[in-house]
Amino acid sequence: MKPLLLVVTRVASQVFLVLFLVTTGCSTNRITRPNAWAPATQPEGRTVWTFAWGAFHQDINATNCLGPGLSEVTVKGNFGFSLISVLSLGTAMPVRIEWRCAKERPTGGDDF
Repeated sequence: MKPLLLVVTRVASQVFLVLFLVTTGCSTNRITRPNAWAPATQPEGRTVWTFAWGAFHQDINATNCLGPGLSEVTVKGNFGFSLISVLSLGTAMPVRIEWRCAKERPTGGDDF
């Protein structure tokens, strides 16, 4: 009976560890404009890197956005990105940035 309990405990701990690693470390942050400025494009995105604790970084030039600019910006992280950051002691930090362009004119509400 003891060996069976040991096997069940080991399998349960391995399942918990896998679920913990897969589900933790993911984050999404969004910056949006007021509802009057609806998104006009499908989201575009790019993975960018920051090196040496922010001393060197990649900028994104959203050349597809004309007129009022961006409607929504999303910054995403995941377990792999967090692992890279931790293992490199913060010297290399990747992040996924996605954006949508705004429509040319507001769909309603105040023109600000």
